[in-house]
Amino acid sequence: MGNLLMIWRLCIQNFRKWTANPRIYVLAILMLIHFYFYSPTINNFCQDMELSITPYLFPLVIKNMANLNLIMLALVLLFCDAPFLDEEQPYILIRAGKKRWMAGQVLYLALASLVYFVFIQVSTLLFCLQSLEFDMEWGGTIIRIANKKIPPDLGYNVNFPVNLIEAYDPLNGLLLNTGIAVLVGVMLGLIMFALNIRFNRAIGALGASAVVLTSSLDLGNPNVSIYFRPVAWIDMGNLNLNGLSSLPSVEYVLAVLGIAILGLSILCYLLVRKKNIEVMPQI
Repeated sequence: MGNLLMIWRLCIQNFRKWTANPRIYVLAILMLIHFYFYSPTINNFCQDMELSITPYLFPLVIKNMANLNLIMLALVLLFCDAPFLDEEQPYILIRAGKKRWMAGQVLYLALASLVYFVFIQVSTLLFCLQSLEFDMEWGGTIIRIANKKIPPDLGYNVNFPVNLIEAYDPLNGLLLNTGIAVLVGVMLGLIMFALNIRFNRAIGALGASAVVLTSSLDLGNPNVSIYFRPVAWIDMGNLNLNGLSSLPSVEYVLAVLGIAILGLSILCYLLVRKKNIEVMPQI
């Protein structure tokens, strides 16, 4: 019990530092500005179609590859200072031990990713309030978008993964989508964590950014390359949710991300254990 409490405190300590970190405020403002300018796509579409839309917009937002890349590159900015070694950390490491400290950092990456993706969803809803209606089902508008029953002359670039509607109800579908996004966020954070310890912060950010950007490329056969593009798995349209395609299954995605996170966590711990910990100035 004492170990779990220590790990929790180490995680919360990182969150407390957000209030004094200008990068967090810049990131939040950038995301709010982006969704302020993106929201007219949804609001004007609903107005032209004389429809309202249910609040399950996250799969729609990230179905747009430009949105997905921007959201994930902003996550790289959030975690670019991993392993979060400010002036306090050497003393915390001595007191907590490297195993518990490492566990606290992984927990922080997971909870920070969750907070980030919830913030993205809330920001989207905030700017689309005028078009929203509440319903426990997907709603006719989302179903119409998913089935591409949109007059082509309107010219709106809105898409929704039809396989998500066919396989899941809104709550479970949104939880699955958010959960996969969080796991990918943890994986990216750990990639930067390892590269920053072994090399420097520029290498860590570049490595994670490369993972994000290459995931938007169809390398060779897209039905094969999708198995090796983890960021693309956040788009539910790239997964086999109903057992009717050759795309990656949910089980495959969860297994690969789980193994990657476990392997990277062990690697990061080994790097921390063998390295003299030095303070890294806050970015």
